[in-house]
Amino acid sequence: MLISKLVIKECGLPFGIALFSAITILLLGKIVPLLDFFIRSGASLKDLLKTCLLFLPVFFQFAIPLAGLIGLLAAFLKLTRDSEILSLFAVGVNPVRLLVPVLAFSTFLF
Repeated sequence: MLISKLVIKECGLPFGIALFSAITILLLGKIVPLLDFFIRSGASLKDLLKTCLLFLPVFFQFAIPLAGLIGLLAAFLKLTRDSEILSLFAVGVNPVRLLVPVLAFSTFLF
């Protein structure tokens, strides 16, 4: 249980940053071409924000798996860089036990 908490805790911040970055990039890529239409039609900022909210469900479909992958990679990179995985293996922890939090996090994101 402690290993799962460690991996999930290390995964949280990179996941959040990656999710925010991916959503921002996808949103800017879709909204910038539409800005000309919004400006010419005289639409308000409120209409632009409503349009952005309508794009979000489609973007989450791509951004959440991407952010999950980046979060897990960053977590294991940090654990490896700090030699925590090596110390876990040295005390006799089975490598399969590290797979449990990865599968739980992936299932949660699915």
